[in-house]
Amino acid sequence: MRLPAACFLIALVVSTFAAETVKVTIEPLTFTAPEGIVSVPVTSPMRKAHWQWKKADQVVDVTFFAFGSGQGGDVNSNLQRWFGQFSGSEGKTESARVEVNGIPITFARAEGTFASGMPGGPMTPLPNQALCGAILETKSGLIFVKMTGPIELVREHEKAFTEMVRAAAK
Repeated sequence: MRLPAACFLIALVVSTFAAETVKVTIEPLTFTAPEGIVSVPVTSPMRKAHWQWKKADQVVDVTFFAFGSGQGGDVNSNLQRWFGQFSGSEGKTESARVEVNGIPITFARAEGTFASGMPGGPMTPLPNQALCGAILETKSGLIFVKMTGPIELVREHEKAFTEMVRAAAK
């Protein structure tokens, strides 16, 4: 009879230390974090969630914003603001609009020197950075999801980011 109790105890310990699934719900969608991502404390009241991928001494930030119906500007003005944060001879930008389950999503990519900082505040130029973003047009308003960090690390996680956004819309 000791064996079943031992098995139960081992299962309890393993489940206690199993990685918790990181999720955020921004009505009407729920985003489930890809493997390896961790949730970090939100430092701005504008953010709904802040996640990170870490690799050695590099970090990719994934941030979520939603302001409600009719708030936060339109898709094009936000794309222009995002793209305006990138400069330099290596800078490049692109966007593409798709529809998933009736939800229009505009995906955006940018690379170059990133002007990091809050709008209207001081900016810190960070070379060799990238952005992979998505703007989802829901009945509750626009949802903005931005992934920023070193170019190579953003490229490494771009597919998982895109799949996460598409899965939330399904």
